[in-house]
Amino acid sequence: MSNDDVLQLEREIEEKKAELARAKKKLSSQQRDLAIKKLDEYTEEEKIKFFDSMYKSALSMLVNKEKNGHSNEDDPQYTWEEVMMILARDPKLFWKYYNSND
Repeated sequence: MSNDDVLQLEREIEEKKAELARAKKKLSSQQRDLAIKKLDEYTEEEKIKFFDSMYKSALSMLVNKEKNGHSNEDDPQYTWEEVMMILARDPKLFWKYYNSND
């Protein structure tokens, strides 16, 4: 195999790597669209319902802290997960997409 052959193969490898990167980016974009619900897709009723749910959850945590002098150590994680669900069109697809970005 000549030096020119090796250089040609290396160029082809780089081209394939670039092609793969573009395909991965396109797939990621498609997965994002399937996983994430846009704000304008929510009805006013859904927005109010979600806000109500988050408010009640936060108030419950505050009342627990006021009564017991401490909060449940899982509260921040639970709250974060619940808030993230506002983005989810489908929870399984959302978490799969979210975790694919590690």
